[in-house]
Amino acid sequence: MAKYLITILVAISVFSGNCQKNSTKPPHHDNQIILIDNNTYNLWPDDSFHISPEVSIIDDSLKLIIGYSGGCADHTFRLIALRSFMESYPVAASVFLSHNAHGDMCQAYFTENLSFDLRPLKELYRNYYGEAGDTLYLSIDGLEQPVVYEMGPN
Repeated sequence: MAKYLITILVAISVFSGNCQKNSTKPPHHDNQIILIDNNTYNLWPDDSFHISPEVSIIDDSLKLIIGYSGGCADHTFRLIALRSFMESYPVAASVFLSHNAHGDMCQAYFTENLSFDLRPLKELYRNYYGEAGDTLYLSIDGLEQPVVYEMGPN
């Protein structure tokens, strides 16, 4: 009987200790936008999160505030944009945030400030359209309104 009791206590301690967030390790995310083709859109992780409408662009960096549930594993965030632009005026780019929770089922709620370098998107835009236009709309999945990216000179 004591053997079973010890086994149960060890199991409880292992499983109850799993959902403690390591506060010294921030969630992992690449800080540069990733450009993809349309046919690879569905290959990126799409775990749930909330994106705040308080979005800004400062010096080619997109600033986002996101919230998500977790606490048992590090989360990975990547900003993804399609290589093909929407022919509107101004031109628009489809952008989404990929979130990989790495199977984290814990229920703590976290808020993070993320920043992503938009220069690869700016360079792609300039390859298509030259220096003529300096405004690009970012149609970000999860936001109602597009974000205006004033690219300015290189």
